[in-house]
Amino acid sequence: MSNYLIALVSDSHHLMDEPYFYKKVYKVEAVDKEEANKSLDYLTRMFSLEFSVPLINVNHLWTCRIKA
Repeated sequence: MSNYLIALVSDSHHLMDEPYFYKKVYKVEAVDKEEANKSLDYLTRMFSLEFSVPLINVNHLWTCRIKA
C-alpha cells in the first residue's frame, strides 16, 4: 500500500472575510493511483459539506504518490 495526496479546490462565495478560493489536500492509502481516485467522490462530497459549496464547483486538481 502506498500513500497518495489528492488536492481539491473550489471558488469561494467572495464574501468580505473569505479567501478567493478554498483548497484542501487529503491523504489516501491505496495500492495504485486508480484505486486512490476511487475515493474521489467521497472526498468531493466531504469538501462540499465542509466549505458549503455546491458539488459542481469542486474541482480535482491532482493526485500524486508520496515517495517514502
